[in-house]
Formats: sequence, C-alpha cells, structure tokens
Amino acid sequence: MDRNLSIDHDDDQADRSNKRPRIEKQEVAATAAQRFFNTTELVHLVLGYLSKDRIDLLALSLVSKALRAQALRIWVRCLEIPVEDAPGRLNFFKANSTLLQHVRYLKLWHIHDGDECVPFCDQQVCDCAWEALNELLEMFASESASASRPPLLDISIYTPDPLCLPDILSQQV
Repeated sequence: MDRNLSIDHDDDQADRSNKRPRIEKQEVAATAAQRFFNTTELVHLVLGYLSKDRIDLLALSLVSKALRAQALRIWVRCLEIPVEDAPGRLNFFKANSTLLQHVRYLKLWHIHDGDECVPFCDQQVCDCAWEALNELLEMFASESASASRPPLLDISIYTPDPLCLPDILSQQV
C-alpha cells in the first residue's frame, strides 16, 4: 500500500511539472532587462549618482528618448548658469519649458579667472546677457507661482563695491 502512495506522489509531481510553461534562458534575460528599465525609481536613483559629473548626464540623455527625459530632469535639478551663458540657457528653456518645474537649485555666477573674479568687459555682451537672465528669471517666477516652491538661488557676481549689489540687481533683474 505504501508503494501505491509513492507512485501517486511521483505522478502528481510529473503532472505539476508538465503544467508549468517552459521558459527559455533568453526570455528570462529579456524579462530582467525589461524589469530594470521599466522601474523609473531605479533609473532615477542611478541617474542621481551621475549628477556629480554633469557631462555624463548629457551624454546619457543622447542614448534614448526614455532616458533623455529622466536624465534632463536630473540635470536641471541643480542648475548652474554663468551670466554670460544666459542667452543660450534661455533658448534651451524656451524649447523645453516643461523642465522649469524640476529646477530646485539655481546658481547664477560670473565667469572668473582662477580665484579672482573678472568684471564684464564688453558692455553689449553684458546687456544681452542680463536681458536674457532677466527673461529666464521671469520664466522661473511664472513657473514657481504655480508650483509649491520656487528654486533656491545662489548668486555669485563680481562687483567692485559689494554694497551696491542690491542696486545692480534691482536695475538688471
């Protein structure tokens, strides 16, 4: 009688194994890759590690459309804008206005030579840069009016008289 039980038990295991669909090794690997890239949080975490070297994020944004959206959101989270590059950044944000809501930290700075800041030399370039910066800040202000919190600002600008900095900013921005 024990013999019959063991035979029945073996038949049950054989039936169970026949009912399972066969999965080939290629399908398992594809499924794992799909699971990885379908997990937005994991991609976001990996991209966060690349945010230290911002060039890596820009290079990664060229890989695919799905990664571009994620990488650019991380890239603009901590945005540094030299005043002289404000016209170029303005054009970028006009073309990609949906990225404005992802900026959390905005650093405006003047290009400096070594440890010493160098004042603007070309007044026409300066005026164009300040106009673009003014328009860019207006875009941030209009976006942050609808958002819960505006980006934090860090301003590092050379001026011979630091006491006149509020006057300069009120005239220019």
